[in-house]
Amino acid sequence: MRVGNYNCFSYKQKEFLTQHGIEPIHEMVHHKTNRTLWVFTRNESLDNLLSEWQSNKK
Repeated sequence: MRVGNYNCFSYKQKEFLTQHGIEPIHEMVHHKTNRTLWVFTRNESLDNLLSEWQSNKK
C-alpha cells in the first residue's frame, strides 16, 4: 500500500471510486491545466479499486 494521497483527473474514474464507497477528500481545479481533480486518501481499499480499474481498461 502506498502512503499519501492519490490525485484523480478522470471523471469516470472518480465516479467508479465513489460508486464503490471511496469519497474524495478534496476537489480542486489544477492551476496549470484548469482541469478538475479529486484528491483521495491512499489506503488498501483505494489501491485495490485502482488495480481493478486498471485491469478493466485493457
